[in-house]
Amino acid sequence: SADPLFGSIESAKPALKMLIEDKNLEGVPVGISISGRNVLPRYFNLPPIDNIHELIPLEAKMQIPFPLEEVVWDYHVFGVNPETLETDVAIFAVKRDVIDGILKIANELKLNVTVIQSSAFSVLNFGVLQYGLEKPLVMLEGGSKNIDLVICDKATFWPRSLPINGSTFTRALQSKFQIPFDEAEKLKINLKESGQSDRIFKVIEP
Repeated sequence: SADPLFGSIESAKPALKMLIEDKNLEGVPVGISISGRNVLPRYFNLPPIDNIHELIPLEAKMQIPFPLEEVVWDYHVFGVNPETLETDVAIFAVKRDVIDGILKIANELKLNVTVIQSSAFSVLNFGVLQYGLEKPLVMLEGGSKNIDLVICDKATFWPRSLPINGSTFTRALQSKFQIPFDEAEKLKINLKESGQSDRIFKVIEP
């Protein structure tokens, strides 16, 4: 497959297999998160009506720029806005071939996938379970290709997938010091042990 997500999962199969064997995860229900770059979110308001759940599939056809049979989608109703009396709704869609690619590899590895969600929502769920919502939360979760920013409180949440990522910092070091990518990656990972930490921080600062 030419899909970059599928390719990254395919390349991770040996490590996933080791993890499954080490933690005895075969057949155990697991959840998988996917990068926000692969998730199409749509936020909108609906008028105060009784049959709101019947209206959402019709709204999905207008909000999602693909035929619904080509995507896997779901929605979340946040509740009624006390000022406008409108209902705040979010729809999230992922291309079906992306989901199929994930499940294909999961089946090959004998993983019992019961949940697939956006990485931003994984961060949100972790934050709420770990810290609660007595105070607003601001959370960052970073990987080699994506950084998720999630801001939430009791009433609402604001997720964003940022274009900056771990590889961005590695490429900045690679360019500055004129070294191979692998060497720049090691320099980034071993930053604390490096005697050039101050110099390196100046390179990767915004």
